[in-house]
Amino acid sequence: MSSTSKKHANFVSEPMKNKPVTELPGIGETYGDRLSSRGYGEARDVLGQYLTVKGDEKPFRDFVMSNAGANSKSTGECYKAMKEWTNNFL
Repeated sequence: MSSTSKKHANFVSEPMKNKPVTELPGIGETYGDRLSSRGYGEARDVLGQYLTVKGDEKPFRDFVMSNAGANSKSTGECYKAMKEWTNNFL
């Protein structure tokens, strides 16, 4: 059985609005700072990349890894949250 974090549950349960990128599961301060410095300061900026790759897991995780320096666990958490959020709201 798979469990999700409280951060994940909160993220996927409400509209994104202007949430900072650090509210994405798998993205903490360090990864968030790296993403922000590359122009992805809000969760919706990362959502744009998710939609650009049409929800395809590998290119999205590669994007997060290359822009945030995130590890496999963190990119997986971020992908899972984006997938569930889009299923809930789009």
